Amino acid sequence: MQTHRVVAATDSYSFGRAITRRGLIRCVLGPGVVALAAACSAPVAAPAPTQQQPTMAVATSASVATSPTATPTASSSAGGSKVLPMFIASQAVKPDLPPPLPGVDAGYLSYPRTPPMSVTDAPGRGGVVSMLTFQYTPPVAALDQNAALQELNKRLGAEVHLELAPIADYPQRLQTLMAGNDLPDTIYFSAPSTTPGLAQFLKTRCADLTPFLSGDAIKDYPNLAAFPTDAWKVGVYGGNLYGVPIVYSTLYRVFWAHQELLDQAGVGMPRDTDDFKRILQQVTNPQAGQWGIGVDPDVGLGVTTWLEGMWFGAPNNWSLDVGGKLVKDRETDAYRAAVGYTRDLYAAGVFHPNDVTGNNAQGKTDFAGRKVAFRWDGAASAVQFWDQSAAADPPGKLRITPPFSAPGARATFPLGLSSGGFSALKQASPDRVREVLRIMNFLAAPFGTQEHLLINYGLPDVDHTLDANGNPILTDKGNAEITPSWSFVVRPTPVLFDPKSADFARVLQADQVPNIQAGLADPTLGLYSETLSLKGATAEQPFLDGVTDVVLGRRPLTDFDQLVSDWRNAGGDQIRSELQQSLAASTT
Repeated sequence: MQTHRVVAATDSYSFGRAITRRGLIRCVLGPGVVALAAACSAPVAAPAPTQQQPTMAVATSASVATSPTATPTASSSAGGSKVLPMFIASQAVKPDLPPPLPGVDAGYLSYPRTPPMSVTDAPGRGGVVSMLTFQYTPPVAALDQNAALQELNKRLGAEVHLELAPIADYPQRLQTLMAGNDLPDTIYFSAPSTTPGLAQFLKTRCADLTPFLSGDAIKDYPNLAAFPTDAWKVGVYGGNLYGVPIVYSTLYRVFWAHQELLDQAGVGMPRDTDDFKRILQQVTNPQAGQWGIGVDPDVGLGVTTWLEGMWFGAPNNWSLDVGGKLVKDRETDAYRAAVGYTRDLYAAGVFHPNDVTGNNAQGKTDFAGRKVAFRWDGAASAVQFWDQSAAADPPGKLRITPPFSAPGARATFPLGLSSGGFSALKQASPDRVREVLRIMNFLAAPFGTQEHLLINYGLPDVDHTLDANGNPILTDKGNAEITPSWSFVVRPTPVLFDPKSADFARVLQADQVPNIQAGLADPTLGLYSETLSLKGATAEQPFLDGVTDVVLGRRPLTDFDQLVSDWRNAGGDQIRSELQQSLAASTT
């Protein structure tokens, strides 16, 4: 494990669902949602300053209170709303493109030329504050060689140690830490949690943040108050608030498209799954090194990460039937049809060969090189894909594919929880808890503020320069001094912003709208199942391996029903029971 002193976060990098489903099972990151704003973060425009932000109508997360017969479970919505902080929209920097409806990200065409200040006093008291999260980028320059970190240290008024553990080692690091006595001041946990014993650990070892943040108590931390209400639900366990959320966009993945490749082929965006197959076959030309579709080398070629399932009306992970019983997506006829359709597409040769043997980085390279026309990938790749497309010769036209469906099905789109996890604080005196929360409030400074500029771009004329439009552009020194690791301690609400292109926010915000309108929520997001944490991987892996074999034609489609039955017997039904109990507790 590495420790860095006061490491600054770059723009709102998102990891969550950008890794493969297999990786999600094997590491601490649950299937967390991914922010659509790939480059920078800021509060989304919202109602009046003291008005609670409305929950999206399509969201159906349920809340959970403590059950007398079960381990404390995560809360959301009804019961959890009693401990959720009030939403107070930030007035720091008004967006150029306010969201046209809840769930769509605010857009900015340029960075403010005169950034306002969101924190007037140094939040720290001169001591050391330690924060644990994972490392997924190279380390930055050491403090004694890092002017940006030195200035951040000064502004924070504390010596902040960012304790970084590699992603692959993070689950073991958490287990070792939770079993010991020496805890850092903050600890990152993914959502949904795959950490065994988390609910009990929070209750016995972590600070109950309810009296500090719930309701209008959040007013002491204005930047945290600008977080969307739904994001806080992930940190509610047993009826109390234990975490500050890692805010994400409601859209965690999107279906990217090269509009220019479709134009060249004389086809438009797909109208339904039959039309989509024809389009894929039309743009696929292996001799020219071009295929129709690209996904991560994931199990099921996307079907287990909700790509094909949404076209057939399958649930977003779980759904509630008319009797209120939880139904897993794989238990539905729609999901089975999606598996069969994916198998048919693979047999038709429209998937890029790297989708079976490559990796996420290779898949992004294939899409950037226009070797595939469509790609199912994290929305956090937006700026990367946009800039690569604009720099291509001839320039490309990056778009987000609007929802479509199988004939007779309803077009849907899987939404996330607005959070990719949370940072818990260790138990401490009230004054210490307030100090750490003040530091987190600083680090959550909205897009366009002085604090955000320092955290994400460092010092002027050292770490960044301004382009003709006043947008900060990192220098080589800035790239060596700034790291995104802070974004998994705390981050502001994501926005759409690309310093190289004003069209980025305009185009992609418009493309978000139909996907949000078709949004389908997972009613179990924000809930906790101990069996899922302890046995989820054991129950899940045989199913995922089996689905892969079915999709790739190694096993017949008729084997699918047995795979589902085996999953239920290996722990799926017990997971359902615990989530069902949580849902029931939310209504009592």
